[in-house]
Amino acid sequence: KAIILFMLKCLVTIIETFNVLAFVQVGVYSKGYLQAARDTIKMIKRSGLTAVFNDDIMQSMVKTLRMAVALVLLAVTGVYTWIMIKDYNDLGLGFVVVFMLLAFVLGWATMTVVLSVVDMTSMTICVLFINDPHSMASIHPKHYEKLMKAWSKRFDKKKKFQAFKNKLQGIGKSNTSPNKLV
Repeated sequence: KAIILFMLKCLVTIIETFNVLAFVQVGVYSKGYLQAARDTIKMIKRSGLTAVFNDDIMQSMVKTLRMAVALVLLAVTGVYTWIMIKDYNDLGLGFVVVFMLLAFVLGWATMTVVLSVVDMTSMTICVLFINDPHSMASIHPKHYEKLMKAWSKRFDKKKKFQAFKNKLQGIGKSNTSPNKLV
C-alpha cells in the first residue's frame, strides 16, 4: 500500500510540474520553468480553484473549430476533386480519397497551430487575473469588469462567487506590479 501511495504522489508531482500554465509565468514573469510550475500550482490552490476553469470551454471550442474546418476542407476537396477528374475515369475514387485525406490532415494541422495562439491567450488572461487581479483592474478596467460579471453569473449559480471574489481581493497586492507585466 505504501508503494502505491508513493507512486501516486510521484505521479501527482509530475502532473503538477508539467503543466501548460507554467509557461505563462515563464513568459510574463521571466521565472525558471520549475519555479513557475510550483508557483502556478500554489496560485491555483490559493485562489480556491482546483481545476483550471477555462480549459473546458477553450478546449471544447478549439476541438470543435479544428474538426469543423478539417471536415469542411475534406468535403470541399472531395467535391472539387470529383468534379475535376470526371473526365479522367481511370483515376478513380482512390485519387479522390487521397486528396480528401490530405485536405483533412492539412486543415487539422493548420487549425491546431492557429488555435494554439487563441488557447494560450485565454490561459494567459486567466493566470494573470488569478495571480494579480488588481493589476488587471488598474490597466484594463473594462475587461476586468466584464470578466467579473461573467464569472459572477457562473459562480453565483453555485454560491461560490463571493468566496472566490474575497480570495481574489487578498491576492496580488504585493506579488507583482503592472510594470513587471511589460
